[in-house]
Parts: sequence; C-alpha cells; structure tokens
Amino acid sequence: MLRRIALLLLLAGAPLHGAAAQQQTADEFVASIYVLYQSADDRTRISTIWDQPDRYFVQDLANAIKRDRERTPHGMVGALDFDPFTADQLGQVLGHLAIEATTQGDRAKVTVEFERDDAEHSHARIQIDLERVSAGWRVADITWPGSPAAGLTLRGIFRVNN
Repeated sequence: MLRRIALLLLLAGAPLHGAAAQQQTADEFVASIYVLYQSADDRTRISTIWDQPDRYFVQDLANAIKRDRERTPHGMVGALDFDPFTADQLGQVLGHLAIEATTQGDRAKVTVEFERDDAEHSHARIQIDLERVSAGWRVADITWPGSPAAGLTLRGIFRVNN
C-alpha cells in the first residue's frame, strides 16, 4: 500500500502534457492535488488550485469558484471558509495519506484519508467525486463525512445544481 502511494505521489509530481495527461488515472489526478500538501515547502503552490480552477474542477463548479472570487472583496472570505481538500481552515501539512478510487466509465469516487500535522494528529476522510472530461479528470464534488462539514457538499457551498 505504501509503495502504491509513493508511486502515485511520484507520478503526480511529474508534469503531464498532451495525451499523457488524458491517460492519468483518477487516483493519480487526486494524488497530484494532495502532493501539494505533503510538505511546508509546497504549501505556496496550493493557491494554484484556486487560481486555475478550470484545471482542477468541472466547468460549472470552476465557473462558480471564479464568480465567488470576483464577488468577494479583497481580503475577505468567500462562500468557502475552509480548505476542501483538508477539511480544515489551515490547509495543514498531511501525513499517512491513502487514496482509493473506484472508477465507472467517466466517473470516479475517490476516498482520501490522512492525518493532519496538528497537536492531535487528527485523522480525516474526504470523498471526492470526479468526472473525466476531454482535458482529463476534474473534481465534480467533495463531501466530508465524519467532520464538522458533514452534510455539506462543495457544489452546495457554491450553489451549483447537480
């Protein structure tokens, strides 16, 4: 299991271009997001997710994220007041990452489990729904079972219809 995660993180860190990007598996796509959370040095790159939402989210969700950013005054918090990939407000460095994907055609359900690098080394579980579009896998929704955000969805927070 650890060998598989290490391979995914290695692959996630490699730049993908053209046809190679479309061959990326669902778990490799998710690993490419979480590799940004693996060390303090990479934390500055996490803003890339929000600066380039078309690269990570399906189109209607990416558009909603961009609209929210445009409507939110500089320095203020928009509709989303926590990091959806860590289910916390700090976007902490993560450890003991496990990614498991179930793919059916152009849709995938990915479960991500990890420990946060906080005083309690708290455990988190996140469910990410993906869709494969012409450019590759994209996040269609995120849920946070067992967290204070349980019952919410990323689509619901940004008021995007299913």
